[in-house]
Amino acid sequence: MSANTTTVATIGNPPSGLKGVAPVIFQGNRDRADNFMNEFRRYKLLNRNNETINIPFYRVLTALSYIRGPLVGDWVNAQDQWLEGRIDRSKPHSVAETDEVLWSEFEANFKAAWRDTAKTQNAYDQLLKLTMQGNDIDTYTATFERLAAAAEWEPDAKGTIARYREGLRRNIHRKILERERWPSNMEEWKEAARKEVNRSKEIENAGLNRFFRNQTTRDNSQYQTQKQSNSTRNSGIVPMEVDATGMTLPFKKLTDEERAKYRAEGRCFRCRTQGHMARNCPKGSNRPKDANLREANATAPTTSLPSVNPPLPVITPTITTSTVTSPGPTLTIAQKIQALEGQMNEEERGAYLDARDMGEDFCSAGF
Repeated sequence: MSANTTTVATIGNPPSGLKGVAPVIFQGNRDRADNFMNEFRRYKLLNRNNETINIPFYRVLTALSYIRGPLVGDWVNAQDQWLEGRIDRSKPHSVAETDEVLWSEFEANFKAAWRDTAKTQNAYDQLLKLTMQGNDIDTYTATFERLAAAAEWEPDAKGTIARYREGLRRNIHRKILERERWPSNMEEWKEAARKEVNRSKEIENAGLNRFFRNQTTRDNSQYQTQKQSNSTRNSGIVPMEVDATGMTLPFKKLTDEERAKYRAEGRCFRCRTQGHMARNCPKGSNRPKDANLREANATAPTTSLPSVNPPLPVITPTITTSTVTSPGPTLTIAQKIQALEGQMNEEERGAYLDARDMGEDFCSAGF
């Protein structure tokens, strides 16, 4: 190489007149290759007006001066020979020392030799799993950009944009697609996503989703009431009957004081009237046998019982046959939801989809 008066970095002697902290020596550790190039890029920007950095030929030599060690020695020597050949005017396709192609080719050579392929693969795997969490669009976008750069994806490539769209929350993605004009590049997609997230936050803060949520709760309460009614009818349980004397009340356990009082007054423990005991209560004839026996035992005095009880009369139940109508087919949860969605108008359906996709509490919302 021809002699020159410019101070060039040499191994062991960093160039004088440069500002900032020099990059950490790169010794061939692949997991530090990206860090080294990033450090040197910042060093280059800080000293962009210095001839040692400003001229691509000297910039490459400066970068090579920070690459040392037994693992990289042969590669550095090969780069010296390549650089000398690129500026040799006697050879075809030579370039000037000021041509930026020298630095571009050096960067490509460095990445090809020392790129951390495991890091690239890890970034690719993380990109495939990355999704937006909650309304944090800024963290999602920043993480996506970092991983895409590590995986060496082109920012505006169709596949890159498609993956970014898939990671957005469904309601945000849907709102963007409902626009008359779709974003055409990555920057427009990121800006559109930020605007839709901010719009959703404003709608939520203004409480404009509450009407739909409360209305759904009321509708669901009516549905639950009807469902319980149908369940009671299909289960065979007979509701309480009302006659001329009043409503048949279920048996209520009495306190010891009430039991003593009713026993002294000759009152029925079930209907609270005088003239008969609970075991003979006309309003308790439809109760199961074991319930009558339990009440009878409760009314009995605490004195010793005779060893032989009188035989109980044999009661032959009267069996009444009736025609049972089989209930209609039971709807699945998905079919019920579909039926409810069909009853919504456009505004209610949009609010429902927003609430569902934004992770609302559907139990409190009535779903």
